[in-house]
Amino acid sequence: KVLKACEYIYKRGNTIDGSKVKDTLGEGSWVPTLNQFMQKLGPFGLDPFRMLVVDFMHECKLGTWKALLT
Repeated sequence: KVLKACEYIYKRGNTIDGSKVKDTLGEGSWVPTLNQFMQKLGPFGLDPFRMLVVDFMHECKLGTWKALLT
């Protein structure tokens, strides 16, 4: 996805926020930027969204945790 989006931007002259790039990247927080995770592990099917864990403590207010744990 990311490589295809970069191709649209750099080789075909589409804008970063254009419909062609957005449609290629699809849902999620994909951006047309390559990083080491995607370059090295992308060919093996790495999904970076699955490797990032949601921090549930930041999803609840402090008072909720205090009430739950005391």
